[in-house]
Amino acid sequence: MDDLAKKILERKIEGLVWNNEPKKVDVAYGMQKLQMGCVIEDDKVLTDDIFDPISEWEEVQSVDMTSMQKL
Repeated sequence: MDDLAKKILERKIEGLVWNNEPKKVDVAYGMQKLQMGCVIEDDKVLTDDIFDPISEWEEVQSVDMTSMQKL
């Protein structure tokens, strides 16, 4: 999970700022998910610009958005 978090944080997109404190959250039966936070500029970045490339990685099962706030 730590390697995956580093790989995600390496993605640089204009208008995207990552929260550098990824969290491992227990899901069930010893499984965990990686929770990442970011701030995006609405006019410059779409969520698909972030999610689509990450979801294509072999080590990623799925990408979900749990919350969103528009500024």
